[in-house]
Amino acid sequence: NIIFERRKIFHDLYVYDPTLYSLDTSYVLYPNYSGTKQSPNLTSTPHLSRKFGFNLKYKRLTLSAETMYRRDHSSIGQNTVAYSYRNPQTFTGESILKFNLNLFKDGEKNNRKTDFTYIKYNVDSRSSILPVRNHLSDLLLNAARARSNSNQNDSTLAYFSRFYSRYLDGLRYMFGQSDEWRVEHVRNYRLFKFVTLTVGANGKFARGYPKTVYLSRPISDANINFFGLTTDVLQDTSIFPVFPVNRDLFDLNGFGQAFYNGKKFNIAAGANYTYYLIEPGESWEFKAKGLSPRFSGLYNITEEVNVRSSWGTAFKAPNPFYQTSSYDVDSERTPVVKRTNFAIAEEKTTSWESGIRWKTEGGNIGADATWFLNRTSRLLRFDSGGGFATPDSSVFNSQLGYSNLENFKIRYTGGQVTIFSDNSSPTKKKVRGLLSYSWINYKEADFKTTEQARFKPPKGGIWQIRTSFAPFDKSIIILDLLKYKKIAQTGGKDPKLKFWTWDIVWRYAFTDRFDGYLKIINLFNKRYSGILPEGDPNDLLLYNPQSGFFLRLGMNYNIE
Repeated sequence: NIIFERRKIFHDLYVYDPTLYSLDTSYVLYPNYSGTKQSPNLTSTPHLSRKFGFNLKYKRLTLSAETMYRRDHSSIGQNTVAYSYRNPQTFTGESILKFNLNLFKDGEKNNRKTDFTYIKYNVDSRSSILPVRNHLSDLLLNAARARSNSNQNDSTLAYFSRFYSRYLDGLRYMFGQSDEWRVEHVRNYRLFKFVTLTVGANGKFARGYPKTVYLSRPISDANINFFGLTTDVLQDTSIFPVFPVNRDLFDLNGFGQAFYNGKKFNIAAGANYTYYLIEPGESWEFKAKGLSPRFSGLYNITEEVNVRSSWGTAFKAPNPFYQTSSYDVDSERTPVVKRTNFAIAEEKTTSWESGIRWKTEGGNIGADATWFLNRTSRLLRFDSGGGFATPDSSVFNSQLGYSNLENFKIRYTGGQVTIFSDNSSPTKKKVRGLLSYSWINYKEADFKTTEQARFKPPKGGIWQIRTSFAPFDKSIIILDLLKYKKIAQTGGKDPKLKFWTWDIVWRYAFTDRFDGYLKIINLFNKRYSGILPEGDPNDLLLYNPQSGFFLRLGMNYNIE
């Protein structure tokens, strides 16, 4: 278990200044806002995570099971105009239960394994968030303005008050659950002395409700059964401003790879064929199918030096969450917010990677250099589909959610250079060292102005120095120094995007099956930036503060 009362993220309070996100200070009038125009109320941001599992093995059968749960404050990473930090109980909790049964058979020239897996996912029914003036609120205001122009029985303020009360006022709860069944069979064959072949297939069927937000009150366990929500809850319009949608997902894959292992050459060639289907729901369906080939090779120039290169293609099919988290806001409709029915396509990526590796004859000292290039098209991003109600407009329609950037392609280039040493031996203490530098850059092509403004991928470099040594026979100490340089998510040179951290781990083995450890993360309490959480308009601007000094004590015990 890991539990603490507050993440140390409320340093550099200027990041939480609402005036950074809105010149219009009307947010102080919204019912969920708490604080002054420049100083919102910030409260504790507790964290809880736990994990428990076991493995049982009998001859060729292995059964494993694990349960995981995590809970964090729902507003972390969000700006203070969009969401409030005033209530420490506005958390997002998720649990996963997983069972896996593995059957393995090893033969002289072939082996095979079969996996049966079941995964249960649940959003904690107490999960909630406290909206203030998020992006949906702005669209509702435009819809209220248009409704008032077309039907002057009420003012813009009156319509907006009703819209806001239905979708955003007060704590808004979450619901989501899914069941997933998966089977995979893989066979390995030794065809010749230097040639092996791997073939297999897997299939997945999943059913459930992707995470739904903006519920007016939590759903009790009594209203959920094996098939989902009970009929009486689904018919209760007071709970769901936008009704949850049950989705079925099928994912079938066939794959194969041939591997040649020679004295000078190692070559691998393979392909994966995917058929992905989301069953039709109220008004949409999604299919993706295609072949993804891949090739790689390694050449031993000498016994100490080799070079390698690989190429492959892949696509990422969007899961049901993206579609069910996208909305249509229409002033001429009642209710004004419904789930959208526009199509989402898969992302496509092509990757190249090459490298060279050198090691001394004894393997104690070596170096490795890698370079890569990734190209991705049809990126999936969260944004508003546009739409603006002018003062005299009587019609407003806009989409809010996920869509593909059809006219946007991005190319990542980067690499890593590593130097390492290891003097471990039966007669010496274990001492290992590693020095590496990694870098990444990107280049956009064919982008629209609005897409460029909201797409902020990282670029820059990271230095890492790692040293590990064993001062005693049963203990080991690992020191990690990370220095981040020119990480420019915003295109600027904010000093908070340049930083270094120290991490320390000390592990002591009391017996062969029992050991304890002490881990310190961010020893000197460095303040630094993290990756933006969603890339949507409600994120914190420029700088997503990360936790400071963190100490963990733990132990591991294995039973055989």
